[in-house]
Order: sequence, then structure tokens, then C-alpha cells
Amino acid sequence: MIKIGKKNSNGKNNGVISKRMEESLSTISKGGAIALIGAMIGRGLGFINRALIAKFFGPAGLGVLALGLMWLTVFSRLSSGGFRSALKKFIPLHLNDNDEKMVNSTIFTIFSISLTISISGGAFLFLFSEFIAINIFDSEPLVPILKTIAILIPVQVLLKLITESFLAFKNTRYKVIFRDIGMQVLRLPMIIGIVLIGGTILNVAMVYVVSTILLIIASLIVFEKKVYPFLKKQKNSIDNLEFTPKRILNYSLPLLFSASLMIIMGKADTFMLGYFTTKEWVGIYNLILPIAAILTLFLISINQIFFPVISHLHAENNIEDLSETFSTVLRWDFMLTFPFFVFVVFFSKPLLSVFFEDYVAGWRALIILSIGMMFRSGLGPVGHTLETFGKTNFIFKINSILVLINIALNFFLIPIYGIEGAATATAVAYSLNNIIQMAKVRTLFDFEVNWNIYGKYLISSLIPVFIAYLILKYTFTNWWILIIIGIGFLISNFVLLLVNRGFKNEDRYLFKTIDIILEKFGLGKIKIEKIVEKRL
Repeated sequence: MIKIGKKNSNGKNNGVISKRMEESLSTISKGGAIALIGAMIGRGLGFINRALIAKFFGPAGLGVLALGLMWLTVFSRLSSGGFRSALKKFIPLHLNDNDEKMVNSTIFTIFSISLTISISGGAFLFLFSEFIAINIFDSEPLVPILKTIAILIPVQVLLKLITESFLAFKNTRYKVIFRDIGMQVLRLPMIIGIVLIGGTILNVAMVYVVSTILLIIASLIVFEKKVYPFLKKQKNSIDNLEFTPKRILNYSLPLLFSASLMIIMGKADTFMLGYFTTKEWVGIYNLILPIAAILTLFLISINQIFFPVISHLHAENNIEDLSETFSTVLRWDFMLTFPFFVFVVFFSKPLLSVFFEDYVAGWRALIILSIGMMFRSGLGPVGHTLETFGKTNFIFKINSILVLINIALNFFLIPIYGIEGAATATAVAYSLNNIIQMAKVRTLFDFEVNWNIYGKYLISSLIPVFIAYLILKYTFTNWWILIIIGIGFLISNFVLLLVNRGFKNEDRYLFKTIDIILEKFGLGKIKIEKIVEKRL
């Protein structure tokens, strides 16, 4: 047990980490490490793929593809959103009861309903592709892209269902291999090949279809051979199969309806940019959006394991450890994200001018989006915390209101401010969502916010980034100087936190995780935990 002092007069645990909380933080940090490694590799390769498309097909090409992928996101999430959650809820439940028939029936029912919806959505998009492309977006090159995306919809949904089934059977690594990493690994050489032979953006869309089909074949074989022989069981006994839609739909439809609101909010900016402006601006926006979204990497990785951990604490009615776990993870999210946020804000224009010269016009929008993403990450996992306390109706009501605000802001701001208007609408929606949810969490339980240590995080980031900005301002800029300055900034940030004693004892769990990640990348000799421990 790690000791950090004793409880104060108010009962706050500022000294002893309980055994249960120690287990919780260890689980979160280790689970977060696996998710973070997968996310770093997957998102890194994904960004390289998008950067290649942006570089060689220009803003117009990327814009057309982004408009097509927007429809893919909408239809695939509507087809699978709540059903993926149902897989992870009902399969473990029936496995625990050793009820093989219900396991088989759950898989059969969910796949049947979800694929039926996705095929219908794909057929709709295929039939109306010309109307959508020309009458809504005034873009004839978009027609074949939409027809290709229509074929991809049920294919993508099937892959999502299979990979979520891996999670339901507690095989996280297969999900990471096939969806987080495998998809991007397959696409990269194909996209490079298309670039080398002088292919078109339609060929890139076809890559999405081919790579997804190959992954479905591979993941089905692994699922059948290594995880659960579903097809073999049905061949041997048809009695193991039953269509049970009622219980699945009762659970899935509310989640599906709530998810649809988030889809609308997440894609309203791209849709309205395509309607009010040109495909070039859509392309610029869809390059800077994933750059800003990198700021949520730590939050998303930690969230994957944070949710089940605090759910267990809540089920035990262990509110004290839940409160301290939330407070610690909240601080981790801010500490890890803020340095990257200030670097993107100070160097948004140089980043784009050095690596994506045709996209420099989006530097202001990148700053605005980064502010919204910082609010999303810096306020921690408030959404999952509210779900743990059963506040799903509150989440739904807030999402409903924010969707209307987001649409209204996009409608009024994009015609006046263009890409900056779209970025503002998105940033405001994300910021309001997390501020309101944080206020609600405050009413559920008390948790400590150490403003002194947050101040140290601010100082340790702002001082070195300002110095780095001055250096870059009075020297020439190219990619290697920018990379050196970025590495120097992160090292300076870490050193200042050490000097200012900006770490707490429970942070050792976090740095154990970072050491694991460094070891995976061949940097095992660097032991950050031991360096930090000397300054605690």
C-alpha cells in the first residue's frame, strides 16, 4: 500500500491510498496502457493515411472523400451503436450462467437485426447517391464515392460486430489487432500503391471496402478458431439458435436513439460546410479535425478501463474510493493533455505550413477546435461517471439540447465565418457538454480539486512553450526544427514539474504505465517512475 499521509479533519483522504483504490488505479493505468498503445499505433497510422490522401489528392479530393465517409459514420453507427453494447452486456451474462443456447441466440439476433438495418441504409444511399451529391452538395464527383460507401456500410458494420464480440468474450487484444491497428496497417500500403500509380480518390474509397472485407475474413476465422466456434455449433445443432429480438431491442433502442443525437452533433459541421461552402473547405476541416482530436487520446484510452472500475466501486457503495479515483483520473487527463494543447495552440500555423501547406488556411479553426477538445479531455471522464450513477436520462436531455444548439450555431456561423464558424459550433458544443456534466457530477459526490497542483501544470507548460515560440519566431522553420522544438518543449515541461514537485504519490501508477509503453517501443532503459519517485 502506498502511503501519502493521513486523513484531514474533513475526512478527505490526503494521506493513505486504500487497498481498493490502489487496485483501481493499478487496473486503470495498466488497462489504459494497452488501450493507449493500440490507440497510438492505430491513430498514428490512420493519420498517416489521411495525410497521404491530403497531400496527394489535395483539399478537394479529401473533401469529397470526407463527405462520403460522413454518410458511412451515420449509417454504420445507427446500424450498430446500441447493438454493440448489447453484445457486451448479454454475452458475459449468459456465459456466467453457462447458457450456451442464449449466447448463440444473442449473437444470431444482434447480427441479424444490425445487418438488416445496415443493408437497408446502404441500399438507400446507393439509390439516392446522385440526388444527395448533386442537389445537396453540388458535387458530381461525389456520386461514385457515395455508391462505393453504400457498399461499405454493411461490411463496416459486420466488422464492428465481430470485433465487439471479441470484447464480449474478454479478448481485447483481438479487437485492437483487427480494428484499431489492422485496418490502418492494411490501408497504408494500398493507399501508397494508388498514389504511386496515379490513381483517383475513388480508388482510395475502394481501398476502404477491400481492406474491411479482408479483415472480416481474418477476424471471423480467429473468432471461430480461437474464441467461440459459433458456426460449428450451429452446424451441429440447430436447437442452439433462437431469434430473440424483444429483449435486445428493449435494451438497444434507447442507446441507439441517444447515440443518433451525438452522430448529428458530430457530423453537422461537415454536412453544413459541404452545403454552404466548397469541398476544398470540407477537406481542410477534415484534416485539422483529427489533429485536434489527438488531444482526446489519453481520455479515450483511460476511459475504456475507468468505466468498469468505477462501476465496481459504485456497486460496492464505496463512494470514498470512487471519489478519489475520479479525482486522480481527472488530474491525469489534464496533466497529460494540457502540454499538447498549448503546443498546438502556439504552433498551429507552423504545424500546418510545414507539413500541409495547402491547409494553412485552417490554422485558426485548429486553435478553436483544440479549445473544445481540451474541455472534453481536461474535465475528465464525466460521461461514464454519470452513466455509473444511472443518470442516462440527464445525459439524453443534455445531448438533445446541445444538438439543437450545435445545429443552430453551424447554420448561423458557417455562412459568415466559414470553417472558423464550424469549428466554433463544435467547440462550444463539446465545452458546454462537459461543463454541464461536470456540474452534475458535483451534485452526486464530493471530490477534491487541488488548484495548487493544477497551477503547477499551467506554469510548467506555458513557460517552455512561450520560450519555444520566441525561438521559432526568430529562426527559420522547417519540419526537423519543429520536431526538435516539440521534443525540447515536452522534456522542459516534465523537468519543470519535477522541480516544482508537481507529482503526487499515486502518479507512480501512471508512470509505471508510461514505462511499459516505452519498453514496448524499445526504450526500456528509461525508468520515469524512478525519476519521479525521487521528487515525491
